[in-house]
Order: sequence, then C-alpha cells, then structure tokens
Amino acid sequence: MDALRLFISQLGFGGGLLFGLPLALIGLALRGLARHQGERLVAAARHRRGLHEIGDAGAVAVSGTARRAADGQWRLTDERTTGCALVELPAGAEVCDGEALLVYGTATRKVGVPTGYRDDAAAWQIDARGDDHFVVRGAAALESQIARSRVHVLVGGLVFALGVLLVAASSAAALRGALLAGF
Repeated sequence: MDALRLFISQLGFGGGLLFGLPLALIGLALRGLARHQGERLVAAARHRRGLHEIGDAGAVAVSGTARRAADGQWRLTDERTTGCALVELPAGAEVCDGEALLVYGTATRKVGVPTGYRDDAAAWQIDARGDDHFVVRGAAALESQIARSRVHVLVGGLVFALGVLLVAASSAAALRGALLAGF
C-alpha cells in the first residue's frame, strides 16, 4: 500500500511538472510581449501631437485622414487645423484613401508640398517604417490598445502564477506521499 501511495504521488509530481512548467513559461512569454507592446503604446501616447504642432525632428504620434497623392505618397491631413504631413508607411500596410489613422513614427525633415499656389506649403515627412513604429486605424484606438495590453500583462501574470502553483502543489503532494510511505 505504501508503494502504491509513493507511485501515485510521484506520478502526480511528474504531471505537475509536465503541465506546470510549460504553463509558467507561456505566462512569462505572454507577459513579456504584452509589456513590450504596452511600453511602445505609452511612448506613442507621450509623443502625441497635432499635425500643426510638430516643431522638431524626432518621435511623433499624429492622427489625421490618409490621402493618396498623385505621386503615390500618403499624406496625413487634418481638416480642422489644415495641417499636413507626408507619411512613409511600412511595407504591407493596408490603408484606404480617406481613412482615419494614428501614425507613430519619426519626423525626419520638412519637405515642400505642392498646393497649387505661388508659395508651396512645408510639411514634415514622417517615417513609420521602423521596428517600434506603427500605424493604427482610427485616431482613438491608442487608448483602447493601451488598456488591452494591460489586460494581457495581467493574464500573462495569472498564467505564470497558475503554472507555479501547479508545480508547487504537485511537489507538496509528492513530498507528502513520500513521507506517508516512510521514505
């Protein structure tokens, strides 16, 4: 009978390790990815500006309406402030003409934008092709994505805690079975 108890406790310990360790590792990975995504989104919120408020080159997050120009470039316009910026989108970005976008990228330089008048307007060129840069549909999507990333961090922490709890419980059960068996 003692040998059966020991066998069952060792089997439970193996099962706890078999399921608990991968669960804990998945929780850590999910939490790490969500934290990285959340840090990117918070940085974008910190650099948020209107199109007319871009003063210097550097990281910016701007929102507006995407318009395809005749030369194939994308322009981000804001009808309320008559601001404009040329945007270099990442490869494979699916953007429709007239769609509201939030662009997080780097304002690189001012370029002339033909307006049809004698004096052309100057607009910032924004490069959104970097690793930490992104384009989001909808100008208000940033806050909802920050909240979603916080939820993912919490879920990853809970999955990690569940995995650790499973390993600890199976270890305690194996130790108890070994003690009851007289080892």
